[in-house]
Amino acid sequence: MNSVEPIVFVTSLNEKLFLDYGENFINSWLKNADLNLVLVVVHEEISAPYLDPYARNNVIPMSLDSAECELFRNKFQKFQDARGIINVVIDEARGISQRTYNYRFDAVRFSFKIFSLMKVLRAGLIQDKFAWIDADILCTKRVTATDMQSMFPSGQQIASYLGRENYPKPNAYSECGFVGYQLSNAQCISFLEEFERLYLNGDIFLLTEWHDSFVFDVLRFKYQDDGYAFKNLVEGLPESDHPFMLSPLSQFFDHLKGPERKRVGHS
Repeated sequence: MNSVEPIVFVTSLNEKLFLDYGENFINSWLKNADLNLVLVVVHEEISAPYLDPYARNNVIPMSLDSAECELFRNKFQKFQDARGIINVVIDEARGISQRTYNYRFDAVRFSFKIFSLMKVLRAGLIQDKFAWIDADILCTKRVTATDMQSMFPSGQQIASYLGRENYPKPNAYSECGFVGYQLSNAQCISFLEEFERLYLNGDIFLLTEWHDSFVFDVLRFKYQDDGYAFKNLVEGLPESDHPFMLSPLSQFFDHLKGPERKRVGHS
């Protein structure tokens, strides 16, 4: 009997992302991830035939139909700014501006991460260790829960993350393609609940940027100031705009971050 506690990984997809790269991720998980590593695929607007064949072994499809996500969307999705379509001045002297998309302000798009995590938490699927993992990742080598233990927070650490202090410009933020948590730490749950509240009460729009990685760092700095610890998986390593591939995660995963890596199929 396997005595290793299962670890739950959460990702989210819509139909386009499933077809673009999510299917490859799920297939790589089924091929290489041990059965005690469970991938929950939280999805929206994906018809049953796409995900039904994958609802086996250690992959669990779950619809994103949470009341919290609907509340946020109903309040803010109608505003262009909340979807990253912002006013940019192109000629200050003449007072000319235009509406331009900027991912840093697409609160709606990146809200699916926290609402997916909270949906899985509330469904009772998590025993202790769990993680957010982006869907543009490939599992490249056989991996078990034992292999992953050191990549998660331990003791009183709230989360493990991939830190960056100087990338990207102008406002640096951590790379949150992977963030590990542990349910046994009460402060971890408090952290995630506060994360969700920033979206639900609209306080996210008071921040300098509105995407999940920036929000994660704002909360992390706040908790660190209060004396709580986090595990930086790339601490002491040379800083990079792609820290995932410098971290221990790169032994088992490849993060195809950005269009060029997705095109060639590797980092």
